[in-house]
Amino acid sequence: MNVGSNTYVRTARILEVDDFDLISLDTAGNFPLLNINFFDRFNNWIAVVHENFWVVDTSMVWDVEYRPRHLIIRNIPRQISLDVHIKNDEIVINGKMYFNGVPIEMTDDETLFGGRRGGALSHCKITDCGVALSLHTR
Repeated sequence: MNVGSNTYVRTARILEVDDFDLISLDTAGNFPLLNINFFDRFNNWIAVVHENFWVVDTSMVWDVEYRPRHLIIRNIPRQISLDVHIKNDEIVINGKMYFNGVPIEMTDDETLFGGRRGGALSHCKITDCGVALSLHTR
């Protein structure tokens, strides 16, 4: 899996913030099962992808685009986006999300935590870890 220019190999828990999993990956045989928790900048839990199933508060405005091997989810008013596609049999994830009010941006070039004044991680390969990234906002 590639998230924000970083590669994760045999690492199920990709991003944990304040001891809470935001992005993780399970498998059922050779089939990947993606888990992502979405919070807004006020730390309201507003959506979840659980084992590839999208669960959301339908009163909110979401823009969802799907093509084979490509999924885009956006909530423009809350500045949240997720772009998941499969390229050369690898899952690639980019987007913007929040946890405890801290923005997390994943691009083709880097993963940013807390904006430009926060931390960044780019072009790393993480293999066989229990948790790839464990961050604390407090």
